[in-house]
Amino acid sequence: MSKLTEKRKYTISDISELLNIEAHKIRYWEKKTGLIKPQRNANNRRVFSKQDLEVIKRLNHLIQEEKHSIEEAALILNQNFNQLSKAMSMLTKIQTVLGESE
Repeated sequence: MSKLTEKRKYTISDISELLNIEAHKIRYWEKKTGLIKPQRNANNRRVFSKQDLEVIKRLNHLIQEEKHSIEEAALILNQNFNQLSKAMSMLTKIQTVLGESE
């Protein structure tokens, strides 16, 4: 495993190198979709999380491989996030009920 994949925080250059995506595309997808939410460091540079990295990976796949528009790709990811959120909420409720019955 490379040092880049072991990191917890990534610069835009790291992500660009790791995923072979131009930095300007990442910035554009960030602005256009609202799904990529990097923090800023003391020098006001973007610092991306592993979650951001996964979102960028998925966006790239949907746009480049599946030929979706940016808007369609964002909609697909939003739907996936909503489904995951509902499933996590349901799991939490189940764990609460199971914990109460013990």
